[in-house]
Amino acid sequence: MRNSDAGATQRNLALELEIEGPTLVRLLDNLEAQLCIERVPVASDRRAKQIVLTPEGVRQADEVEDIVSRFRAEIHRGVDPAEVDVVLKVIARMSANLDALQ
Repeated sequence: MRNSDAGATQRNLALELEIEGPTLVRLLDNLEAQLCIERVPVASDRRAKQIVLTPEGVRQADEVEDIVSRFRAEIHRGVDPAEVDVVLKVIARMSANLDALQ
């Protein structure tokens, strides 16, 4: 979602984020009020809107990515990458097991 060529529709975002449409609309309304996104009509579907980051949205996303990168480096300090892979696999398996119970 860094430019108009890479924007996603609201529907696709809701599916990808696994949240309900009304929840996403509230989030997008807030991001739009902060001038971080634009809702752009989709030429092939007048009902659909493509969500595109504005320059301010890109700036804030870059800032967040920088913070997350530094945080991740700190929490991974002294941890073997292979150990991280094992933990992620275990968590994924446990999550799948929980999903199977529903």
